Amino acid sequence: MLAGSSLDERWLIIDLEDSPSESPETIVFCNPGRPAILLPGPRNTRRYEFKLMPGEIDEMMVADDMICASSRYA
Repeated sequence: MLAGSSLDERWLIIDLEDSPSESPETIVFCNPGRPAILLPGPRNTRRYEFKLMPGEIDEMMVADDMICASSRYA
């Protein structure tokens, strides 16, 4: 049996189709205001992961304008 633990953090995950990544490597953005990760995927897919900060409301963070604003960090 495996045992472990997870950090109590929330992340917004955005998967894009038909969006080839410029880099074959995972890119980590170490901005303390909005940590983010960009991961290239198979078949021209790309994944963004943005850390949600304390007090941010899930429903507000998935609005199109907030996703666009978050992507400026990456």
